[in-house]
Amino acid sequence: MAQTKAAELRAHLSRIAQELNALQSQMMSLHAERATVASQLGAIVYPILSLPNELVSEIFSLYVKDHPKRSPMCLTWVCKLWRDIAISTCSLWTSFRSHSGVLFHLIAFPPY
Repeated sequence: MAQTKAAELRAHLSRIAQELNALQSQMMSLHAERATVASQLGAIVYPILSLPNELVSEIFSLYVKDHPKRSPMCLTWVCKLWRDIAISTCSLWTSFRSHSGVLFHLIAFPPY
């Protein structure tokens, strides 16, 4: 009786080991597929990212001009490049709208 039970348990362990091997093989395949997809994604060139920063800055300025109720802050949330360009575009930050909706314009003073 004990030998039969031991044989059953050994067979069960063997099946578990086979399933683990199959799952490990599947995981390796999925890791390889993920690497391929990530590589393909990295190879995509987004046209907006290939524009000169000065042109993107001008587009941002036009956006803010055409959408006065929207904050230029939303442009800084897209990606690091857009954040850097938006922050360095002074014209985006010459006015702001308060929570109550009042529009404030900042006065630019000439340097000393």
